[in-house]
Amino acid sequence: MFGAKRIPELFRGMGQGIREFKDASKEEKPEFRDRPVNPNDPTAPRL
Repeated sequence: MFGAKRIPELFRGMGQGIREFKDASKEEKPEFRDRPVNPNDPTAPRL
């Protein structure tokens, strides 16, 4: 299905994608659970 030259390129691209995904998942995320929620705040998240 893929030629011998294309297989290394295919796996290289997959490795880069996995690496980028891991890097993105390590980025700092806002922790909404740590702050109190005011129910009267119109910007408060609705669950």
